[in-house]
Amino acid sequence: MVSVRKNLRRVGGGLVRWTRRGLARHALPGTRPFWVSMDLPSPVVDTQHALADGNSLLGLLETFEAIASEPRVAGLMLRVAGSPGGLAKAQSLRRAIDAVRARGKRVVAWAESLDLASLYVASAADRLWIPETARVFAIGLRIDGVYLRDLLARFDVKPDLVRIGTHKSAGEIFTESAMSETQREQLEAIVDDAYEALVEGIAAGRGLAPERVRELIDGGPYGARAACDVGLVDACLYRDELDERIAREASAGASEPEDLAWVNARALPALQAAAGARELWTDRPRMAYV
Repeated sequence: MVSVRKNLRRVGGGLVRWTRRGLARHALPGTRPFWVSMDLPSPVVDTQHALADGNSLLGLLETFEAIASEPRVAGLMLRVAGSPGGLAKAQSLRRAIDAVRARGKRVVAWAESLDLASLYVASAADRLWIPETARVFAIGLRIDGVYLRDLLARFDVKPDLVRIGTHKSAGEIFTESAMSETQREQLEAIVDDAYEALVEGIAAGRGLAPERVRELIDGGPYGARAACDVGLVDACLYRDELDERIAREASAGASEPEDLAWVNARALPALQAAAGARELWTDRPRMAYV
């Protein structure tokens, strides 16, 4: 019975992929070059249901890889919804954008607003635009904590914990009223590492010195025009102005803007080899994580 269920799940997953690719194939513009439009959600989840895994971190990375490896893709337009949720996800997405650009594709990014993490991701693009109504919340990082010692004391609850070592601080939420110096020391080290990674990435993406980026973060947040003036973004554009601006960027030097063909990133499974009957019986590649 277990084997039957496993085979049914395998066939069902293969049928979903086969159907999705077949439907997506009709959206591709033949052999002519095209641009891809892609949404980066906020937050980015690690995993998602197989029917809609394109917005998971793994699904997004697979999409970026398909864009980078497809010779017909001329460029990518990213709509950044907000912070991806965590530095590790931001770094993964930024490396994926760098890989797309390294294959000769132009990348432009647009966001309704930006915080430090989403600015780090979006700054990997060739061009970064926001609307006039946007704000760039480049205001640094912070970590805080909750401490329950005084609350527990009101109910005469005494935590019984054993700590071995000077920096074993997991139990301090129950034993302390405020952050200890050892906990502050290790949290500051974590924040400093993350902050330096964000600063260096934004500096490289925006063509600024790291010292200048630190100054800009100290002076944040910024309105849209102020963000343009200091070089955190390139221009102020509303969503309905993007197509025309991208066409001009894509046809720089031509007398008239190029008439671009567009494909939504959700259609990119069609860029892979056509799914055959064999795929209905094979499992998808799996990645284990701890």
